[in-house]
Amino acid sequence: MLKRTALCLTVALPAPAFALEVAADIAPIHSLVVQVMQGTGTPTLLIDPSADPHTASLRPSDAKALEQAEVVFTLGEELTPWLPRIVETLAPNAKSVSLLEHAAVLIEFDEPHDHGAHDDHDAHGEHDDHDAHADHADHADHEKHADHDDHHAEHKDEEHADHDEHGHEDHAEHVGEEAHYLDPHAWLDLRNADAWVTKIAQTLIAADPENAKTYKRNAAAAQERIAKLEQEMEDILSSANEISYLAYHDAYGYFASHWGLESEGSLSSNEGAPPSAGDMRRAQDLIADGHVTCVLTEQQFPAKVTQVIVEGTNLPVVETDPLGARQVAGADLYPNLMAALATDVAGCVPQSG
Repeated sequence: MLKRTALCLTVALPAPAFALEVAADIAPIHSLVVQVMQGTGTPTLLIDPSADPHTASLRPSDAKALEQAEVVFTLGEELTPWLPRIVETLAPNAKSVSLLEHAAVLIEFDEPHDHGAHDDHDAHGEHDDHDAHADHADHADHEKHADHDDHHAEHKDEEHADHDEHGHEDHAEHVGEEAHYLDPHAWLDLRNADAWVTKIAQTLIAADPENAKTYKRNAAAAQERIAKLEQEMEDILSSANEISYLAYHDAYGYFASHWGLESEGSLSSNEGAPPSAGDMRRAQDLIADGHVTCVLTEQQFPAKVTQVIVEGTNLPVVETDPLGARQVAGADLYPNLMAALATDVAGCVPQSG
């Protein structure tokens, strides 16, 4: 009888491709990173776009992802003063890039912007509601995580390639030697997004040279998309010079400067805090004097405040979405939120008749 022998064949399977672990703080930055990383991996979004990044906190799952990150892209401590200390603690060996230091355009606030309770945000152990640390079992010892006018300067396009070389020491080349207070909402100018795509690609190539061609190809595609978006927004905002807006908080300086909008200031003079009684009176006086065509607000801010401000007037209140809370996180979020913002703001144009 023929004896059959079972042969066990060992098939050599290819090793899984190297996947770079990357994290990004806010949804617009995350979207740019996703575009550059397509085909190589997916970055982690650290801050929910429906949260106020000035006062947000990490969820346990995001804290764990941050621990594993090899590269971390943030806008900068000017937007999230609580985050750098956490990145330093949870991801001390990661390459951390603050993109505000590589912006093509920077704008100063006219005066210091108080971030409300942010002064205490550094001491994360004192935040009873800081989920990322109170609920994360592995982080029991992390309680020590403690800690417009149109004034802006622009780099020429050819300088973008070496943005990472100069380091923006104290941002002196942008805003001079004196004390200054940078407006952190810099993603609302497409020129910054274009410059950041270059920096993101350079950083990823240095960390993952095997995928250099993919990163370069994706970066070029992302910048081409930004150029098309510029034209689309120009068409939408063709009557922008008629707009004179009052914002809930001072977040639109870059957008307004680029598109020729007139800002009448903000309802709240204190980032992360509701308007004071003085703020409310000042806003109502501006509206009464006819200097405002609309009020811009966002979904995370109380609607009751803006209702009180415009009571007795026919002034439109336009809810904008500069962080992408209404968008789906991913590659399309940044272009979609910018186009939507242009459309929302275009609604502020006074209607004839």
